[in-house]
Amino acid sequence: MKNIFSTDSKFYTIPAKIVDVLWLSILWIVCSIPIITIGASSCAMFYVTLKMCRDEEGGVTKQFFKAFKANFKQGTILWLIMLVVGIILGVNLVVCRQNETTFGIVLFMLTTVLILWYLMELLYLFPVVARFENTVKRQLVFAFLLATAHPFRTILMIAIFAGAVILIFFVPIGLAIAIAIYTYLTSLIILPIFEKGIKKEE
Repeated sequence: MKNIFSTDSKFYTIPAKIVDVLWLSILWIVCSIPIITIGASSCAMFYVTLKMCRDEEGGVTKQFFKAFKANFKQGTILWLIMLVVGIILGVNLVVCRQNETTFGIVLFMLTTVLILWYLMELLYLFPVVARFENTVKRQLVFAFLLATAHPFRTILMIAIFAGAVILIFFVPIGLAIAIAIYTYLTSLIILPIFEKGIKKEE
């Protein structure tokens, strides 16, 4: 019984981790308000959750802003690139949907495939930036290679992302909870890939 009520037991660590992840998601929301900072906020968020998944100690707020500052430039550049590409794909999808010709249907299907690839890239990109140092171009390439090399994990990540979006759509007040669940679960899924890659490099 003494072990159960120890501060190192799961009785304490699990609730504490839940609170930390929820607080982390609130930090992400606040720091993403300017929109342009979403990339840096996402990198910082994944930096902290990846450390959580490895049971590494450290203050959530301090680690978040440390990573936010360290990844601000690259995270912002990559976010702006993904934002522009996302807008182009979204507009193209709407235009193609209104075109009922054979060419329009083919273009619609092609755009849908490109959006799927885009989503795969987006889901891996910020965790990659949070974990590895590289050039902007190589981060984009590396994220895409990871997404295509691990299809089952990628599908699972897409499913979790879709679930979070649905939760936010129907229960907007659950934004922090949805972000917390998505980020932590995604970190759990992607961490083994990162650890395996680091071991190979070593």
